[in-house]
Amino acid sequence: AGRIKGTEYADVFNNLMAEILRLSFQTPVNDMQVQFTERQKEGFDDNIRQKMLEIQMNAWAMMFSSGLLEEKPCIIQDDEVTTLYCYMKNLAGVPEDPQNPCGDCPATTGSDTE
Repeated sequence: AGRIKGTEYADVFNNLMAEILRLSFQTPVNDMQVQFTERQKEGFDDNIRQKMLEIQMNAWAMMFSSGLLEEKPCIIQDDEVTTLYCYMKNLAGVPEDPQNPCGDCPATTGSDTE
């Protein structure tokens, strides 16, 4: 009395299982999409840093080789290029060079340049 039998039971069971499967896939997919979006944002920041380093190095090299510079510009004197280089090197996972360690760079130790 009041029990679901036969095809009604099968329909309820199938609908319940379909909903369980849908929910079990929905959460991991949403989590992966959030992680992917966050990594994309980080990638944009990484790309900006790479472009900054490239622009700084190219500008300095061009001015130095053409004789326009009599002394180092502040970006080189203040160690900003080294800091940016070390940050990008660590971000890329390049192994540390014992002859030129980046461990003392402000970007890798967390302190700011003045």
